[in-house]
Parts: sequence; C-alpha cells; structure tokens
Amino acid sequence: MEIEYLTMSEQGQRNYNEDALLADTDNGIFMVCDGVGGSNRGDIASKKACEYFSDYVIRQNEVSEIVLEQALVETEMKFDEYTSGFPEAKGMATTLTFLKITPQGAIAGHIGDSRIYQIRNGEIIFMTQDHSFVNELVASGFLTEEEAVNHPKKNQITRAIQGSESSTLIDFGHIESIEKNDFFMLCSDGILEGIDKDWISENFKSKFELSAIEKGIRENCAEKSNDNYTAILIKITEI
Repeated sequence: MEIEYLTMSEQGQRNYNEDALLADTDNGIFMVCDGVGGSNRGDIASKKACEYFSDYVIRQNEVSEIVLEQALVETEMKFDEYTSGFPEAKGMATTLTFLKITPQGAIAGHIGDSRIYQIRNGEIIFMTQDHSFVNELVASGFLTEEEAVNHPKKNQITRAIQGSESSTLIDFGHIESIEKNDFFMLCSDGILEGIDKDWISENFKSKFELSAIEKGIRENCAEKSNDNYTAILIKITEI
C-alpha cells in the first residue's frame, strides 16, 4: 500500500495551540489530540497522549481493541506520573484519535470530539461519533444536527484522557474496505468550524490532490474557525 499525506496544525484565533498530531508512516499510525481548553496545560496533555499512546502500540507490534485499551490505561498512568512531578499540570486533559492503516483494512480509536473520516470520491463512508453533550442530544432525538451546530454547549465533551483517577473509555471503528483514491482525515474540532459535510463531499473527490484540499481547508478555517485547527489528510495512492 502507498499513501500520500499532509498535516496542518494552526493556532487560529486562540492565544496558543493546544492541539498535537503524530504521523508515523513506518508503522502506519496517525494521531490527532486536542488539549481540553480551560484545563491545566492542555498543550502538554495532547503532546503526551500522542507520545505515550503510540509508544505503547508500537512496542506491542500489533493493533487490536485490547492493545488500544491497554495503551489508554498506560497513557492514563503516565499522566499520573507526569503530574506528580509537575503538579501545576494536574487536571490536564485531551481528546484522542488514533488510526492504523494496513492493506487489509484499518482500525480507529477515539475519545472526545476529535474525528476520523474515511471519504470515497466525496462520500463519507466512515465517521467517528463525538463523545459530546450535544451529540448525545442529537442521538436521543432532542436536537437536530442543524440545531447542534450553534448550540451553546457544542464544545462540551463527555470523555477525555485525564489520568487513572478519572479513567475513560475508548471507542473503536473497524474499516474493512480500503480502495485506491480513498481519503482519510483525522481532525480536531476546530477544523469542523471551518468546513462541514457538504464541503467535504464537494472537495474530497478522487481527482483532487491533497495540496488543493489542504489549501481549501486552511482558507476556510482561517476565516471561520475560532479554535486551534489541526488535521492529517491521507490519500491512498496504491493498494
């Protein structure tokens, strides 16, 4: 399998960037983490989550639901170790997205409201479901997706990595079908302030190059996003 990928991580309208990403093509691992705004040292939380989580997975030399659950446990324990040495960071928290791509398929894991998409010629065929207050209202039928966009609690998440005292759960997605010219996108929620599903459908077409898609996302997020915005864009060029 051959892929192309591009990354972006911008401060946006915030005073500093609390997002982090990891693109390890040698191991086929990609991650985006978004430090929780308002928590202590969200920037450290996102970077450490990428580091601790990926290190554990790589050491196991395999990826499965059990391995990802164990990676989360180790990450939470290492958060505890870090904050014991740096008490000013106690309470730090982050979202997490993880994607492992192989010729046989992909496994996704996520916590919080950062997302993973698989797009085939403009059609979203896989998307993670946010762990957020508003998404739970949508799933329950109390809100429509249109109403959720501008809801005052749209950024309130229900899951985050914090440490073993506030342990959380990771959700999984198994992607069995990967074709040439498929796109994947891992992104923090700031990206989604700049682009929506209609934009994705119009711009993630097989004929488009990653550089053109990246340019469009940057332009939209620079204009519309109030948050940090981070993404990894991946295109499958050969199976």
